Amino acid sequence: MSNPPATPGWYLNPDDPAQVRWSDGTQWGPTQPAAGGARSGAPPVKFGAAIRLGLTKWTLKGRASRSEYWYVVLALFILNFVLNTATSGMHDGAHTAIVYTTDLAEFCVVTKILVRRYHDIGRSGWWITIQAGVALVAYGFLFTAAANVLHMSAGHLLAQVLSGKHYTVINPHISSSTGTLLGIGIIVGLSVGVWQVVWASLAPTQRHTKWSDV
Repeated sequence: MSNPPATPGWYLNPDDPAQVRWSDGTQWGPTQPAAGGARSGAPPVKFGAAIRLGLTKWTLKGRASRSEYWYVVLALFILNFVLNTATSGMHDGAHTAIVYTTDLAEFCVVTKILVRRYHDIGRSGWWITIQAGVALVAYGFLFTAAANVLHMSAGHLLAQVLSGKHYTVINPHISSSTGTLLGIGIIVGLSVGVWQVVWASLAPTQRHTKWSDV
């Protein structure tokens, strides 16, 4: 059997033209009928292959398996921990710039994989836009509540946070309206998180779906 291509994906099986076979970039994997090959669900991958896919497969088309998505999430969690530990002693401005730049790159990586993960369960990637909109509403409630505690506008607080400024509030007075905003923000934010986790982890793979290649 020939050496597998460096780019993970489905390839025509030269030993049987009626089949395609999966390559994770290092070795050949399972085979299946070519007629439904690309639409039969993304096969599981190992940690190293998932990282390579995360770094090299810059497309919103196709599918992503549960293992690919969660291995990348795990890798990014470890990266964040190491990066925050390594830069914790740096000047606030430099630390903030590094963290925000890394967060933006991680957001791009996770988004493209999550779109393909949704394709694998028969969902459109546009659902992420809806989830992001709901999450922004939650952040709006939380920022407004925090701004009320600090006696400033939400816009001013956002600018201060983006600049890397930190606040410590001792024994804050939280009014009933502020508490309501906090409660709504937390509930909505957690709901979006649970929504994504359920779809990424528990929703069954759809063998035939129009979202496989779009």
